[in-house]
Amino acid sequence: MAGLSPLVRERMREHTARLESMLTRIVADGRDRGDFRSDLDPGRCAELIIYLLAGIREQLLRGEAPPGTLVDETLAFVEWGLRPG
Repeated sequence: MAGLSPLVRERMREHTARLESMLTRIVADGRDRGDFRSDLDPGRCAELIIYLLAGIREQLLRGEAPPGTLVDETLAFVEWGLRPG
């Protein structure tokens, strides 16, 4: 982000904060309904998912795998991590 203007960096931070807030609510709701593991910290999970998505973006940019494969593998990984016992 070093080459980005302060305005663009701030917009990116705002977007990431909104996405993280949304993911936190999704994980909390799923945990409370019993759909996700009961020991999860929703905020920490949301942050980890954000980092996972950033890593996937890098793989896409490098052309390391077809987009469909990355989507499928990412969904399987996240679902595995959230699934109860």
